[in-house]
Amino acid sequence: MKFLFNDYPYYVPLTIYENAIQGMVEKLRGQEGIMSIFQIGSTLHPGISDIDMVIVFKENGAFHLNPLEGLSKTERYLFIHPPFGVSKTDLIEAQRYMFFQNWRLLWGEKFTSEEHDLREEEIRCLKIQTALEYLIQNYINLTTLSAYGIFSVRALLLNMKAMLFDLQLLNVLSGRLYELLETLVKWRNNWFEIKPNTTHLSEWIQDCYRELHAFLKTFLKTETFYFPEWGAFRISKNVTLVPSDHFFCNHQGIMLPALFSFLGRKYFKIQRRLNEFLFHLPIQKGEVPPILAKRFELEYRMVRFNSDKDFMPLRSSLNFLRKIQFNGT
Repeated sequence: MKFLFNDYPYYVPLTIYENAIQGMVEKLRGQEGIMSIFQIGSTLHPGISDIDMVIVFKENGAFHLNPLEGLSKTERYLFIHPPFGVSKTDLIEAQRYMFFQNWRLLWGEKFTSEEHDLREEEIRCLKIQTALEYLIQNYINLTTLSAYGIFSVRALLLNMKAMLFDLQLLNVLSGRLYELLETLVKWRNNWFEIKPNTTHLSEWIQDCYRELHAFLKTFLKTETFYFPEWGAFRISKNVTLVPSDHFFCNHQGIMLPALFSFLGRKYFKIQRRLNEFLFHLPIQKGEVPPILAKRFELEYRMVRFNSDKDFMPLRSSLNFLRKIQFNGT
C-alpha cells in the first residue's frame, strides 16, 4: 500500500530557533505567577525539531495569557504545541516518576528534585509503564493514520524516533523494530541532503507497524500494563482503550478516500466522526502498584492545574485523563 504524505519539513536555521525561544521567554518572564522557564529536549535537527518548554508556576497563581497567541508563521511552525505548565511542587515530584532529558534553564529559579528514593523494582515498573504508554500511543497513531491513508512526514520523524528511547527503557537494544527505528534516525539526520521517496516511506511505515504490533503482542504476554482504574478509557473522540485478555484492534465506520485529503484538517475531522477504533489491551485486573498510583494521582493534579490555562500538562502520552473532562471531577 502506498500512502499520501504532507507536512514535509523545511529547513529553519538554528538562529531562528534561538530567536523564537528568546521571544517566548521575554513574553512570559514578566508575567505574575511564573517562577521558571525551562527548555527540554533538543533542536539538533533544524527544521524537523520542535521547541519543548516547561513553564513553572507558583502554586495557586491564576494565568490567562495564551503563549501561542501572536506568534509568526515560522514561530508557530517551531512551537507545534503550547509549552507545558506545572507548579513547582508538582514538577519536583514528577521528576521522581518521569524520565525527562536535556533540561536547560532559560530564566528564573533553578531547582532540582530530591534524591531518588525509589527501589529497583519501582524504577523498573515506572520504566515499563512509561515505555508501553508511548509505544501504544504510536501504535494507535500508525493504526488510525494507515486507515486514513495519509501521514505528516514531520510528525513521523518526530514521534517514531522517540520510540528508540522507549525500547532502551525496556532494555531492548536489538531486533527488527529497533533496526527500523535506527533507519528512521539515519533518514532524519540527513533529511535535507538525502531523503527517502514516498515508496520507501510507505514500505517503512508498513514494516514498522507490523513489527510494533508483533512486539507489543509478545511483550504484553509477559509484562504488565496498567490503566489508572478499571474500565474503558476514551482517549480521543474516536479512540477507546478497552481492558481485554488479548491485544487486538477493532475498527468500525466508513473511510473517506484519501483523495479528499486536500480538505486539510477538515479531512481528519470528518474521518474521526465517521470512524471508531477500539484498542483491546491486556491489563492488570488487580490493584495498581503504589508507585504507579502515585504517578497517576500526580498526573490528575497536573491536568487540573492546567484546566484554566492555555498550557499542556506533563501527563502520560496516552490521554488517560480525558475522563476528567467527561465526569466533571
